Amino acid sequence: MTAEPTILENLEKKLKETDFETIVNRALRLQRLSPFKISSMSTLRIMDYCKEAEVSFINGCFRSCIICSAIAVEQALKHTLIFLSEDWEETYWEIEIRKLRFVDVIKKAQNAKIVTLNGLVEDAHWLRNVRNEVAVHSLYVSNYFELNELGQLELKETEQLFWANKVMFRDIKKLLRFLDSKKRKEMEEEKMTKKDSQGKILEEMRLKDFLKEPKFEVGNFILWFGLQNQVVEEVAFEAYRKMVVIINNLLSKLNAENR
Repeated sequence: MTAEPTILENLEKKLKETDFETIVNRALRLQRLSPFKISSMSTLRIMDYCKEAEVSFINGCFRSCIICSAIAVEQALKHTLIFLSEDWEETYWEIEIRKLRFVDVIKKAQNAKIVTLNGLVEDAHWLRNVRNEVAVHSLYVSNYFELNELGQLELKETEQLFWANKVMFRDIKKLLRFLDSKKRKEMEEEKMTKKDSQGKILEEMRLKDFLKEPKFEVGNFILWFGLQNQVVEEVAFEAYRKMVVIINNLLSKLNAENR
């Protein structure tokens, strides 16, 4: 008679089965991005970052997508500020010598009325915040497990387990804040299903109810692992979409100026 797999064995199997690199998922992500195209050629560096954002998203490197999307917009704002100014050299050195931060570049573009379309300033600030809080300075998250001498997963001490449980769910709540209200509500209403080793459903609960009073269970690590990937993917998608909209708006201004 075959022994029933332990929860740690199930976890190791789950982690190995992560499908972020599969051909199917890459194709689905490529399809999601297909409606969003840069309308015309910009600087080589901006196009490099746009392409890297696209490739990162398709390959499941969502934080890299967020970083590249934010940098592309920052570069595009600088480029537009310079080319719509009366003195390119002076504007270039003002930006470079003063080492303007992303927030300063956005404010300068807003004051120069370069970013005028409703929502674009907010989107630029959203990209800046997402880059900082999700991709660059993300929350600290602990772990339930450690490797033993044989390279196998072992549970940590009880006190560390409760701590990991607490910070993991703080992380999910923070990530959800960056989704638009419709998508956030959709995800919060999703039912979470807990099953036993035979696949029998033990409990169903909406995500928003689960996050209100997250109980400690070892299986929460699997839940967090899947949830944070799912939410970060949605945030990265929004970052890419906002990047394309902002850059196309800036390019239209530059093209109109050159006619």
